[in-house]
This record gives sequence, C-alpha cells and structure tokens, in this order.
Amino acid sequence: MLKKFGGKVVCVDATIGTNAYEFKLITLLVVDEYGEGFPVAWCIANREDRVLLIEFFTSIRTKCGMVRPQWFMSDMADQYHLAWVSVFDDSPLKLVCTWHVDRAWRGALQQHVQGDGEASCCVQPAEGPLRRAGCRQVHHLNWQGTYSNIQ
Repeated sequence: MLKKFGGKVVCVDATIGTNAYEFKLITLLVVDEYGEGFPVAWCIANREDRVLLIEFFTSIRTKCGMVRPQWFMSDMADQYHLAWVSVFDDSPLKLVCTWHVDRAWRGALQQHVQGDGEASCCVQPAEGPLRRAGCRQVHHLNWQGTYSNIQ
C-alpha cells in the first residue's frame, strides 16, 4: 500500500495520553484511491523525537524502499518532516493537519482575550473566517483587525 499510494501524500501522527504508561502510537498513513486514510506502518514508543522517528522511517525504507510523496502531512511539530527528509533524502511539501491548526488558533486567540468574558464570546465567531483566509498576509491582517475589535 505504501508503494502503491505513497507517491501522492503520506501522513504521520501520534496518539498521546491514551494510556497509563504514556506510550505513543505513531502511525504512517497513505491516502487510497477512495480518498481514505490507510495506515501502512506504526510504532509504539515512549517518545516521539527526531532520533526515534529517523529509526522508524529507516525501518520503513529498509522494508519498502524509497518513497517520494509530493506532500507530507503531520502536526505542527517539525521533527516528523525533518526525520522524513533525513531518511528518504527527499523534501515533499509540508502540509499541516487542520485539526492542529484549529487547536493552535483557538489557543492563540484565548491567550489574547483571557479573563475578558465579553471579548472571549467574540472569539468563536471570528476565528472561522480567519482560519479560512488564503495566505499568511491575510491571516495577519485579519487577526490584527479582529484583535483590535475585541480589545
């Protein structure tokens, strides 16, 4: 499956806080012909640093050979992409999972309106259009406008 579908996009993510032993399940997925995520490799570990990820990806390369996706999707942490580039000697475009982007937006917005009940009720309606804005400059301009409106 990795050889068949790994040329377009590969996704890596880890489950955290799901067991009493603090082990993480790191999963590598590809997107199949139906647009569904399909797990092709996994690793259970007590950490998810670059050294461990290099070891994980090296074992995948040993078993499956070189994989050169157009896109690499993960969370916002750099260690996944950096480890992939190190092992596969390839630099696919990095995509960030929308769930992680949403979580980061909510956290940043809440920090700026913390403790202000009136302003915090404005955050929820404003954040949707901001996240849908198309480029970094628009995000910055929209954020500045929204932030000044709720101060």
